[in-house]
Amino acid sequence: MKRYFLVAFVIASMAGQLIAGDLKITFKNEVKLMLMTKKSEETCYYSARYVLKVNEKEKTDRLIDYKDLISYEINHIKRTIDIYTLDDQMKMEEIMKNKVGTASSEKKKKTILTFSAGANDIKAQQVGTETVAGRACVKWEVIIGKKKLFAASAAPTLEMPIPKADLEKIDKFVDPMMLILRLSSESSKLEAEYAKIKGFPLKTEFQISSGLITVTFRQEATKIEEGPITASVFDLPKGYKTVDAGKEMLEKMMKDKKNPDNGTKKK
Repeated sequence: MKRYFLVAFVIASMAGQLIAGDLKITFKNEVKLMLMTKKSEETCYYSARYVLKVNEKEKTDRLIDYKDLISYEINHIKRTIDIYTLDDQMKMEEIMKNKVGTASSEKKKKTILTFSAGANDIKAQQVGTETVAGRACVKWEVIIGKKKLFAASAAPTLEMPIPKADLEKIDKFVDPMMLILRLSSESSKLEAEYAKIKGFPLKTEFQISSGLITVTFRQEATKIEEGPITASVFDLPKGYKTVDAGKEMLEKMMKDKKNPDNGTKKK
């Protein structure tokens, strides 16, 4: 009996390691703006500390360090590395929130930040199942009134290998969907509903509307590989020019905040 429990424990431990181990996932991306559609392929590497997103077509990478709370935007054509810290990002977000909060109701209506539906009309719901890249997924939709804001097909048994504590610190910083939700007029309800989506999203779609312009983002995994990733994969390229882009953006936003008419008045 003791041997049976020992074997069961070992199997369970191996399963846990498999789910939380390093991942390499290939995605196909599509961005649609009016009549223009842009497609590309992105390879993502996930370890216990880093996430690296490589876009060969655009010759750009994004490296996210979940321990030091830093994001690096790498441009291989310009040979530059733009640095963004979580601290600067949160300060910029606060300025944006204040700007939205003091905007006129008419101006808010023209942005993606205000929805006609109230908090009671916002909900996340399961709408079925499907298989994506060989993985069984639960299909979710986040609905505002009768309008679908976000859709995701998430694999419940697949998780990022990053520790949950580290993930919670910076996940909102690197997820563009979460930024939209936090800046919206119903941010608390939207975030609560969005959080109901469990597992690894292998297929997503969401729209951003501003006035007459609507941008649609779609992403779908095409290949999933599990197993150790060589540490050097996450090394920053040498010889590239580094710029603290986050700090520069924050300083500009703070300057514009103090001088709202800066650059708008005629000399």
